Amino acid sequence: MQIRKGRRAYSVGELTRYIKTILQGQRVLQNIAVNGEVSNLRRQQSGHIYFTLKDESASLACVMFRTQAARLSFHLENGMKVWAIGSIGVYEVSGAYQLYVSQVEPVGQGSLQLALEQLKQRLASEGLFDPSRRRPIPMIPKGIGLVTSPSGAAMKDFVSVVQRRFPNIPIVLAPALVQGKDAPQSIVQALAGLNICDEIDVVVLARGGGALEDLWCFNDEAVARAIAACRFPVVSAVGHETDVTIADLVADLRAPTPSAAGELVVPDRAQLQLQVQRVSLDLQVALQRWLEKNQRRVQELEQRLQVSNPLGMIQVQLQRVDELMQRAVRAIQLVTQTERERFASVLVQLEQLSPLATLRRGYTVCRFTDGPSSHQVVRSVQNVSPGQGIEVLFVDGAAQCLVQSRSIRVEGAGENEV
Repeated sequence: MQIRKGRRAYSVGELTRYIKTILQGQRVLQNIAVNGEVSNLRRQQSGHIYFTLKDESASLACVMFRTQAARLSFHLENGMKVWAIGSIGVYEVSGAYQLYVSQVEPVGQGSLQLALEQLKQRLASEGLFDPSRRRPIPMIPKGIGLVTSPSGAAMKDFVSVVQRRFPNIPIVLAPALVQGKDAPQSIVQALAGLNICDEIDVVVLARGGGALEDLWCFNDEAVARAIAACRFPVVSAVGHETDVTIADLVADLRAPTPSAAGELVVPDRAQLQLQVQRVSLDLQVALQRWLEKNQRRVQELEQRLQVSNPLGMIQVQLQRVDELMQRAVRAIQLVTQTERERFASVLVQLEQLSPLATLRRGYTVCRFTDGPSSHQVVRSVQNVSPGQGIEVLFVDGAAQCLVQSRSIRVEGAGENEV
């Protein structure tokens, strides 16, 4: 299609900038508040936040640059109903109009309250509010660390109560700001200083009452984590009885007021002395009753021992043991004698049957010296031949002999030489 002569043709950039000028020139679109639901929330590493505001009929792209985003007191989340305050402009690269947000307020709830609830949920999910992590407060502290303003009424009230109840307990003051934007860092530094102090074993965080904004430093995340990291149990005494801060939830013990903290941390020495006296008296009475009871028991046992006479029973059993020992010794001696006699008889029989006895009477024993019958006893003259070597055993040795001839005895016929 050809452009009619005399009509101007715009570039995309020129048209986009023209629309941008028109929109930015509308005063109603500058510093405008838009109500909607947050969606498509994206946080960039640069610190900028991009999201979309939508309702039932439309959606609006929004951008909140790092400087403005850093001032948010709560975490922006998808699904949150908010008022976004800013100006309408055009992002020339995409040709889209969007809301450049300078401030965000939650609908139906203040930003501080919302930030408080979000922080509570996050810390609770980490277990910082878990009752099981709370440590007991020492009954009589060796020293108390106090984090508060040195010029505030909270310090005077707390010190007054402690000195009245237990004057000798030292108090180590860690001065800190308890209100304003610099207060959280000041409190964290004060807790860190006490954390390396060996003269104390409990820490009290104190401030008088005030509005939510005045007490906001005790809802700070850094303060909460410093309380949780403290190596001593921490007592939170912030505000009046109705004021509850995150510091109260993280601390090991919450006191409704600084004065109440003094009563919770130290006992009343006079009352303690009276209690010790009562306990001492009760112990004396109980000990006396115990002694009397056991004395009666000892007497009863002595009487029972006299009646039963266990010593006599033991003596009878000892005598019985002696008798049994004597019987056992006699039985062993008898068995030993019998076995000795039997052994001697066996020795006599062995001696009688021993070939040595025969040799001692002058007899000899002949044995073969070679061949398969070597060392066997010659039992008959017929088993040897002339020229054969034999061994003759005497009682005191042996002789090697050579058979020259042999004679065989025949019954009734005498001997015949072979």
